[in-house]
Amino acid sequence: MDLYNKYNVSEWGNRKETIRRKRLTTMISASAAALLILSLLLLSSCEKKDLCYLDAHPHVCHTRLTLKFNTAWDNEPIYSNYTRTASNVSVRYVLEFWTMGDDGRLETQLERKIVNGGALNEGNNSQTVNVDLPATKIAVLAWAEPLASGQTSNPYFDVASLSSVKMLEPFGAGATKDAFSGSATWDYSGYGVPHSHANDLDFTEELELLRPFGTYTVISNDMEEYFEKEGADAPVPHTAKVNYQMWIPPMFDTFRQVASGSQSGAAFDHPVSIHTEGKEYKLAEDLIFIGPGDGTDNYYNIIVETHAADGSSIHKSGNAEIRMQRNKHTLVYGAFLTVRKPSSPGIDDDFDEIIEIVIPD
Repeated sequence: MDLYNKYNVSEWGNRKETIRRKRLTTMISASAAALLILSLLLLSSCEKKDLCYLDAHPHVCHTRLTLKFNTAWDNEPIYSNYTRTASNVSVRYVLEFWTMGDDGRLETQLERKIVNGGALNEGNNSQTVNVDLPATKIAVLAWAEPLASGQTSNPYFDVASLSSVKMLEPFGAGATKDAFSGSATWDYSGYGVPHSHANDLDFTEELELLRPFGTYTVISNDMEEYFEKEGADAPVPHTAKVNYQMWIPPMFDTFRQVASGSQSGAAFDHPVSIHTEGKEYKLAEDLIFIGPGDGTDNYYNIIVETHAADGSSIHKSGNAEIRMQRNKHTLVYGAFLTVRKPSSPGIDDDFDEIIEIVIPD
């Protein structure tokens, strides 16, 4: 009986062990199948693996962003000459998408997109970009720049980081020296709660871009006085050298939409051309980063020295203060070839029209 019980108990134990193993195998197989199905569903709902944050951001936001800008300066219908040959000039868009912290600062760059748009239009331009984003707080930084035929990037700007776009030397206006920028923040965090929405979420956003700088043109309105004083054989102005006094900002923060940094001793040479039916000379033009775009005045100081074709100096002006605003064109009129001492400078403070500032010596 003892032997019977012994072997009987052993047999029952073996049966229990077999049943336990079968149940364990079944449970493991079921769990593996569930994980496989979950992974397939997750991958099918996410085009980018790095956007599939199951714990924090379980949903993917498919965002259709339309960028818009206008080539006209605020106080002029059309200013840039390149827009008149738009068939040879295209637009390149650079975008950065970031997550944001609770303090409103940029945290992690999710994606950087470069989109080559079509021909640059005179007036209104737009471009649509599609991007997939996690359901969290998002910041978008956008930059649009004209490209001449054959160019792959604009030679006047370093846009390796849109938080610190740098204006490259030499200074002075250029054929395609122009750009438009903007930024926006979107709070998609409300769509990150599990089971509150479907995995695929569609959004439509728009972003208006604006020039990050103002521009100015220096015009000498004493041409007749110059030749009357120096004679008909006086040297004709050939180039003008502009020397910035104090400093100018060489960088622009696209996220905060403000100029940044300071550079002293900046200067550039510019070819002189006839302006206004042979009665005036256009001496120089340049663009300076300015921000924000709320009508804030920015003041910069220049000294202009004109030179003849052989490099000899014709005249060096006194200090000229230029008042500038973002996306506006300032015209600086003055006696840059002769010495003129009016009783007082004339300043037109109406920004609805072209700003005219007469600068005495």
